[in-house]
Amino acid sequence: MTPEATFFQALASGQIPFGAGLLTLIALVLWKGGGRLEKLTAAVEALPAAMSAHRDATTSTAVDIKSHVTAQTERVLGAMEDKRLAAIESNLDEVRRAGSNPGVDMEPPATRRGASGMRAAVR
Repeated sequence: MTPEATFFQALASGQIPFGAGLLTLIALVLWKGGGRLEKLTAAVEALPAAMSAHRDATTSTAVDIKSHVTAQTERVLGAMEDKRLAAIESNLDEVRRAGSNPGVDMEPPATRRGASGMRAAVR
């Protein structure tokens, strides 16, 4: 039997006077509750320091993530820009070549119509 059950059994049977039993019960509650209250007080006192450490860790992690994402974004945008510049340069080279030798690329493409050119053959 637990001490509390033994105490209540003795109080109910009349072995312990009611006033003394009540005082003993109050002392028991205060003693057991006081230990829990001290644990709770220590936990509450430790909370601000833990929250501050967590905030600092979260802030430093957020800065690391932001710098990583920025670097990767700049890398991808740089690669896209390089690709576009390469395409523009190749197109510009073709325009320069066509401008320097205008007679070569100015002829119309050959068609299936033969010597009649762009007009349909007269039947």
